[in-house]
Amino acid sequence: MPAIAGLPGGGTCASTVPAAARVSAAGASAFDELIRAAVSEGASDLHFRSGHPPRVRIDGELYQLDVPPSTEEGLRGFVEGMLASAQVERFERSHELEFSHTLPGVTRMRLILYVQQGMTCAAVRLIPENIPTMENIYLPKVAYSFVNLHA
Repeated sequence: MPAIAGLPGGGTCASTVPAAARVSAAGASAFDELIRAAVSEGASDLHFRSGHPPRVRIDGELYQLDVPPSTEEGLRGFVEGMLASAQVERFERSHELEFSHTLPGVTRMRLILYVQQGMTCAAVRLIPENIPTMENIYLPKVAYSFVNLHA
């Protein structure tokens, strides 16, 4: 099971990805499960680089996932499954691409796909489906007055 070791409070981030799915060439289901696990742990970002285990950002700290390294084929399969053919062609030409995607019922994502030192990489910003309220993020009461200001 994928896990993030060393989280604050001794927690782990785990999902139920079978070992066979984690190493598949297509990789889409394994990546989807990693995204689901990251969202459940309150992560803001996931970072993928071919040949390296993924990393997740939680409360500003990066944690390496306890999963096999991302493969070039798996990472490209995950990302290209979200792209139109014109976007794939643009990435092949420029070696960088920014786009958004939604994993229904889980999260929206802003992705930056790029090539670094000959390896495909992806930075994934997880955007919550539910926008937090001012109370949820503990804004001071004075902030409420700014919301009601008129120009």
